[in-house]
Amino acid sequence: MYRDFGIPARIAKPKTREELEALIDEWNGKKSCYTSVYAFDDDKGYESAYINTIWFDFDHKRDLNKCLKDVRKFYKRYCKPNRIIPRIYLTGGKGFQMNIDFHSLLDLPPSIKRRSLKEYLLHLKKKYSLSTLDERCVNNSVSCMRRIPNTQYISGLTGEPTGVWCTQFSVDDILKLSIEELYGMAMEGPNPTIEINRSKRALRDMLDFVCDLYSVPHTVSNSVDYLYRELYKASEKETSKYPTEGNFTLDLNKLDNVVERTGKIIARCPACAAKGRDSQGNHLVIFENGAFSCIIGDANHRKEIYQLARKPLNTSKD
Repeated sequence: MYRDFGIPARIAKPKTREELEALIDEWNGKKSCYTSVYAFDDDKGYESAYINTIWFDFDHKRDLNKCLKDVRKFYKRYCKPNRIIPRIYLTGGKGFQMNIDFHSLLDLPPSIKRRSLKEYLLHLKKKYSLSTLDERCVNNSVSCMRRIPNTQYISGLTGEPTGVWCTQFSVDDILKLSIEELYGMAMEGPNPTIEINRSKRALRDMLDFVCDLYSVPHTVSNSVDYLYRELYKASEKETSKYPTEGNFTLDLNKLDNVVERTGKIIARCPACAAKGRDSQGNHLVIFENGAFSCIIGDANHRKEIYQLARKPLNTSKD
């Protein structure tokens, strides 16, 4: 299991807390330090993400008070009524980060993790009018990178530390203090981390949303394990929408940079490549059952991939 580490470009895949801390010690104060929100299985890519939290990135280039307003609004309208205590961080730059932590792992089928996470965040953004919730991070979904707490913010103009640290604050501080007061505290250096509160209600809320997304009937009496089983069935039906021949829905001969990994194929996404993206050639994942996914993750993008690289069915009657 590993996480990505970046400055902010991804440069390492630490597998232990000690390896991550060594990288932070090496780069903190020299470059802005980031890590992936989620951990991943070795050689299984981003679809293997261990989803144990939901991460929110509130950004505004000019008015940080708009970010603070959104953070407060989301806490008062969603977190507090559901007895959820989020982790909230001032990034030191353009805004705030927030985590809502689950009581247990959200055990979704790998082929639907990316879309499920993205659609859930877009749902919350719309429902609670969170104008500063960064859609670029939402679109990155399971592969998103976050600024590491208790690291220094490095100016993009000078390449030097600004004196502000990525700092965690209590909910009370966020509700009571001004932007100026929060920044003043964030210039005092690293703060002790605040205890994580894990929520059953938050996990169930997202799980219910994903069931609706994939047309899985559910009631409050259904157990979490039952809903997981039904979602795995639904994901298989979703895959069956794309006709298969052999093991794959896509023609590997139409793809570039094809690399075989255990249980899957990694390749350059043809839809991304058509737009000048995926220069490293690893956006596309094809699973053994024929399902495929790109880091972009939306349904229209999947259709583009299928149209560009689909494998013609063998219609001969020999």
